[in-house]
Amino acid sequence: MRSMMKALACLLALALVIRLFHAQDSPQDYLSAQNTARAAVGVAPMTWNTTVATYAQNYLNQHIGDCKMVHSGGPYGGEPGMGQC
Repeated sequence: MRSMMKALACLLALALVIRLFHAQDSPQDYLSAQNTARAAVGVAPMTWNTTVATYAQNYLNQHIGDCKMVHSGGPYGGEPGMGQC
């Protein structure tokens, strides 16, 4: 019985850790924090747009090896960040 309790405790701990790692990467996770700040200053909430997200991911995939920080020239706005590769 004691070993079963230990195994159950380990399983529960593993489930919690997995949930914590997965909990911060969905579109809603990003939007919730952003929209909370926007609401505090009376600005309308943002919504996730899968078309724009797909466009951004495709653009990123094109430059993932060269780290070029240039505008895509596409139909959506964007701001190339400054960073190091």
